[in-house]
Amino acid sequence: MEFKQLVMSNLSEVNHLYQDVVKDLDNNGLSIWDHTYPFERFEKDINQKTMVGLFSQSKIVACANLTFSNSISDLIDWDFPFEKSLYIDRFAVSVDHRGNKIGYHFLKHIESFALKNNCCSIRLSVVDFNTPAINFYEAYGFKRVEGKRSSFIDSNSSYKELAFELNIK
Repeated sequence: MEFKQLVMSNLSEVNHLYQDVVKDLDNNGLSIWDHTYPFERFEKDINQKTMVGLFSQSKIVACANLTFSNSISDLIDWDFPFEKSLYIDRFAVSVDHRGNKIGYHFLKHIESFALKNNCCSIRLSVVDFNTPAINFYEAYGFKRVEGKRSSFIDSNSSYKELAFELNIK
């Protein structure tokens, strides 16, 4: 498997992967993403060179956006608040490749990327009712960190996100 930065020629494949993920989330009662989010972010992520993918036989099997700062950073009591950290957003594994440890392998590549960039931890947030994602990250070794924040979808709805951190040094 190959871990690499995504480029604009990958956009169609990225959109297809996330469309399948959104349908699967909806079918499992986890209406977290929709036809607008996260799709509205992909071009910007790719242009800013922050979107990465895991490839198997030239096909994208997982995607995420990786940055060294995030809007949640000041709202959480991180274990290492003043150390350089990598933030994961929009982590997704192809529906067709689930159950094959793709998510685990993708996180291993992300961890290696973080270490190469002198990060001491990896951080992310998960919607509080996304139990499968919470279980996945905790099984990998992420620890829940104190603090919650509300995110607003529109004027009628909001959800809570839980913060997680993985010490890698």
